[in-house]
Amino acid sequence: MLNRSEAEGMAVRGKGGLADYARNHPEEHNWTGKEIIRLKKEDFINQFVVDTGDGSLPFPKTPEAPKTNKSHEVAQGSTDPLADILAKALEGRITAGVDESAVSAIATAIIDSRLDNFKPSIKEIKVTNIDAGTSKDVGIQHKAFENILKLAAMRENIMLVGPAGSGKTTACANVAKALDLKFESMSVCMQTTKSDLLGYIDANSNYVSTRLRECYETGGVFLLDEIDSGNPNVLTVINALSENGHGPFPDKTIPRHEDFILIAAANTWGLGGNIEYVGRNPIDAATRDRFAMVSFDYDEDLERALSSDDSWADRVQMIRMAINELREKNVMATPRAAIKGSRMLANGFSREAVEDMMIFKGINPEIKNRVLGRV
Repeated sequence: MLNRSEAEGMAVRGKGGLADYARNHPEEHNWTGKEIIRLKKEDFINQFVVDTGDGSLPFPKTPEAPKTNKSHEVAQGSTDPLADILAKALEGRITAGVDESAVSAIATAIIDSRLDNFKPSIKEIKVTNIDAGTSKDVGIQHKAFENILKLAAMRENIMLVGPAGSGKTTACANVAKALDLKFESMSVCMQTTKSDLLGYIDANSNYVSTRLRECYETGGVFLLDEIDSGNPNVLTVINALSENGHGPFPDKTIPRHEDFILIAAANTWGLGGNIEYVGRNPIDAATRDRFAMVSFDYDEDLERALSSDDSWADRVQMIRMAINELREKNVMATPRAAIKGSRMLANGFSREAVEDMMIFKGINPEIKNRVLGRV
């Protein structure tokens, strides 16, 4: 717990600042990462400072939760579990003096309740091979990784849907690593053909294979990247491969290997373009039906862990928030900006130069100023 002179002398952002203290002491509050970057200095001081003057409480006050664009208010007539705990703890205990044991019991009840609900979003993933009796540590991963790995272990077809730069390709490569399988990938577009996927017979009557065929026949994780950029008619050729036990290739029908795992990655849900990804194509309903579709949004806690500069990661996330609020479709502040930008800053680039190279990228100065005006 901080004292007032310590807290007032600390910056809000940056390494060693109040926001950094909050991230490193989750047991002292119940803010999320997104809420922390919105807080003002007085919010941190109200939460973490213990005043020792006359009449002050022996434990910190809890400030109001920062306002967001979503309502988190408790509906009238509903109950807050913490309020129930406090009400029960205080029953019959308010006297003219202070009962130290009562205060201790109240504090313990609050802490236990908070800890029961606290689940860190970043965790070390360890994969255990029950048959071999071995385990493999694959380190910190995206918050959706554990579910993706479970689906892959079941040999389900998976489609990851998320914005550019969210780490979909890296997650697929790490799934292959965790399962001790080879990893292959292919990006598709409107010019991708059936032959690019299945191979073809050349002029000498020889079959020319593909990476998809190799994984299908011998096992491995195959990523079909940017699937919503492909020609929907061509992509229907994967329907038989993804669902049936045999695949029709130009030279012969091949049995599907038991360790073949098909993962697709997309920026949309296969229903056509949107305001951010206007050029994406709808995916045939029969194709979509063959995949377990997993949301793969930005994991801001992982982004911060992979960035070498907390204050820069804070700024990228605040710029992203401003972009979303303004609905600026031509600007993107992806985790790549936080991760690669931190290395650029460490090598002497100015913050403005990094922002121009990694986020604004030649957009109209009016848009840039409008975004930065919200930060």
